[in-house]
Amino acid sequence: STSMIVSLSFAQILHEQEKETTVLSKEQLQETEAFHIGVLAYLWGYPLVMNHNHRLAMSTVEKPMPGGIYAPLNVLNPSRRLLGPDWKARFASHEVIFGQVWFDLSEEPVVVEIPDDHGNRYFSMAFYDYRGDLIRTMGTRATGGKGGEYLLVGPHFRGELFPTLNVIQCPTRY
Repeated sequence: STSMIVSLSFAQILHEQEKETTVLSKEQLQETEAFHIGVLAYLWGYPLVMNHNHRLAMSTVEKPMPGGIYAPLNVLNPSRRLLGPDWKARFASHEVIFGQVWFDLSEEPVVVEIPDDHGNRYFSMAFYDYRGDLIRTMGTRATGGKGGEYLLVGPHFRGELFPTLNVIQCPTRY
C-alpha cells in the first residue's frame, strides 16, 4: 500500500541520516521533523481526500443510474447484474452483485433494515467511515445471516435513540 511504501522510505532516510552523522544540526533536525510531520499529514489525509472524490463521483447524480452503484446520497442502488471484467473499479471481485450507498448523517440518523432471508446465498454488508475504517459488518459470517434494523448515528447527533434498534455510531458525517 502507498502508506507502507512512504513509511518504509521515511525509515530508510532516517536510518541513512543516522549513519552519516551522530549529532544533527538544528537545521537538519528541523528539516527531519518537517519531513516527518509531512508524511504523517499525508497518511492521515489521503483516505479523506480519496473518499471525498469517490463520494462526489458516485453520489452527485439526481436519480439512481441503471448500472447500479451511482445514486444520490442516502439512496441504495444495487447492481442488477454482475459487473464483469470490463468494469474498471476498485472492487476485489467481478463475480459478485454489488451495491453501494453513501449515507449523509449530518442532519439526522438513518434507519437501515436488513432482511433475514437471503435464500441461502452468501451476503456481506460493511459500514465504513469517511476515512475508510471499518465500523461494523453484517452478513453470513458476521451475523450468521441474520438481518435486523440498524440506526446509523452521526458524530453530532444529540437526540434520543430508539431502544428497539441496533445503534451503529459513525465517527464521521459520511
